[in-house]
Amino acid sequence: MAENSSLISSPAVAAQLTTTKLLVGEGKDEVQVFTALLKHLGIKDVQVEQTGGKDNLRIYLKTLRLRDGFADLTALGVIRDADNSASGALQSVCDSLRNNGFPNPVKSGEIVAGSPSVGVMVVGDGDKFKMLEDLCLESVSHDAVWPCLAEFFACLKDAECEPPNLSKARFSTWMAIQTDANARGLGGAAKHDYFLWDSEAFADLRNLLATLFTNPLTDKGEASDES
Repeated sequence: MAENSSLISSPAVAAQLTTTKLLVGEGKDEVQVFTALLKHLGIKDVQVEQTGGKDNLRIYLKTLRLRDGFADLTALGVIRDADNSASGALQSVCDSLRNNGFPNPVKSGEIVAGSPSVGVMVVGDGDKFKMLEDLCLESVSHDAVWPCLAEFFACLKDAECEPPNLSKARFSTWMAIQTDANARGLGGAAKHDYFLWDSEAFADLRNLLATLFTNPLTDKGEASDES
């Protein structure tokens, strides 16, 4: 099976790691969201990449060790959606890390010291809150149109025609009434700063990124004094 060479040659994955810090999400929208949030936080020199889907994380991590610059990697963050099961999503990420010889956090938001140190976050609880779209929408839940959206989707539910992916449907509907025609999708909205990055909705994610990339753990698992 040529899975290694096919992924490492993908346009979504650079052949070389250009920094010592790496943040990995599922797709291109995640890359744009995380890039925008890192910029807002003033965190620099973090390479942000996608796996091309949650099912590709195991292969991605396997090929990561083959890439130029891996030996210098000091911090690795992995973020994925809860989808229908937060515990299942976390277990999948942890299994992929452990099976490829990486430090293995055991809960979302945890960082484990190592070479590299590894931080993991699962977005959502797997019930009402499942995906990055939900997190981003939560940050703008003060929007005046919010009650209208809630009523619309409640009506769809009562009519037994609720969309199969409610998270994406809610987000697409919210985006459809925004005024900036240049923004497209979750990534475009992030790039144009539609979301309130200082919102409590992003608190856990902000903390993970700040700790992992600006206040690294020592080999003993304690935060260092580096800035």
